[in-house]
Amino acid sequence: MDNKKTRILIAITAALLILFKFVEMWTFQINGQYSKVILFPIAGFLFIFSIIISRKYIKKELNRIILATALCAFLTIFTKSIDFMIALMLAIICNDSKKNLETLLRSYAVSIIILSVITIIAYKLGYLPETIVYRISNGSVSAYRSNLGFYNPNTPLVYFATALSAILYLRKDNTTRKRIGIILISLAIAVLLYFRTYSRTGIITVLIILTAYALIPVFKKTAIHKIIKYYWPLLTAISIILVLSFGTTQNNMINTLLTNRLYLWKNNYLNNMPTLFGQTITSSLDNAYLELLYCGGIISAIIYSYITIKSSKELTKDNGAIMVILAFAIMGITEMNINYSMNIAIVLHMYYLISSNRG
Repeated sequence: MDNKKTRILIAITAALLILFKFVEMWTFQINGQYSKVILFPIAGFLFIFSIIISRKYIKKELNRIILATALCAFLTIFTKSIDFMIALMLAIICNDSKKNLETLLRSYAVSIIILSVITIIAYKLGYLPETIVYRISNGSVSAYRSNLGFYNPNTPLVYFATALSAILYLRKDNTTRKRIGIILISLAIAVLLYFRTYSRTGIITVLIILTAYALIPVFKKTAIHKIIKYYWPLLTAISIILVLSFGTTQNNMINTLLTNRLYLWKNNYLNNMPTLFGQTITSSLDNAYLELLYCGGIISAIIYSYITIKSSKELTKDNGAIMVILAFAIMGITEMNINYSMNIAIVLHMYYLISSNRG
C-alpha cells in the first residue's frame, strides 16, 4: 500500500511516539519520575495496527515478519525494553514502499526538531530545570556542561544527530553544492550546542554523520559494505578488549579520553561474566554493546547480532542507510543508544530485515 492516507498515518504515528519520549523526559525533569501518560503510545499503536491489518502480505514476506516479531519478543523479555518491538512495528508499516520509509524519517526529523526547540524554550523560561555537570580533568574542573532542559548534557546533541541523520538520508542524492550548504549549516548548529553542553559523544557523532554524508558518492569504491555487516559483534568485542586493556587503571590516555568509562566498567560491572539471560545493573553503562550483553544477556546479544547481519544483505545496497548505521554504531561505544527515538538505525535494521522488495 502506497497512498497519501497511509503516509499521513505513518507521519502521525512517528510524531506521537517521539512526543511520548519527550513528555516522558519533561515529566522526569520536573517531577523526578517518568510519565504515566500512555495516551501517545496507545494512539501510535492503534495507527500501526490499522495500517497492518489493511494490508495483504505474500507468504515469504509474512514469514519474515513472524520471525522478526519472535526475535523482538525475546529481546523485549530479556532487555525489558519495548524499543526493539516499536522499531519493528514502524518498519512493518513502511515495508512495502520506500516513500513510506521517507515519510517516517521526515516525521522523525520534524518532530524531534520542534520538540527540542520547545524543550530549550521551556528551559530558558524556567519551566525545565538546569542540571550542571562538571567535567573533571587532572583533578580540576575543565568544563561546565548544561543539559538545556534535557535528560543530561549529551541528550541535546544526540537528538540533533538523530534528526540530522534522518534529514541527510532524505537528501542523500543532493548535488555537491547542496551537500556543502547542508554540512555548513549543520556544523554551525552542532558547534552552538556543543559549547553549551560540551558533549563529545554528540559532536563526534554529528561529525561522523557529516563526513559519511560527504563521502556517500565513494562508498561503492570502499570495503565499508562488507565491514559494516558485522559491526555489532565486532564493536562488542572491541568494547570488551578496551575495558580489559585500559580499564585496570585510571591514568591512561584511552581511559581519560573516554572520561573514565573504561575504569568504571571494569571495576563496577565487568568483573562478573555476562549471563545467558542478563542481570540487573543499577546505572547505564554508556555503551550499547556492553549494556545489551550484560543487561540483556548473551542470548540478546546473539539475537541482535543476527538481526544486524541478516538485514545488512539489503541494507548495504542503500548508501544512506550505511551513513546512518556507521554514525550510530560508533556512538554506541560511548552512549547507550538502543532507543527508537534517538537511533533510527534500529528502525532501518528492522525495515531491511523483513522485506527485500523495495518499491
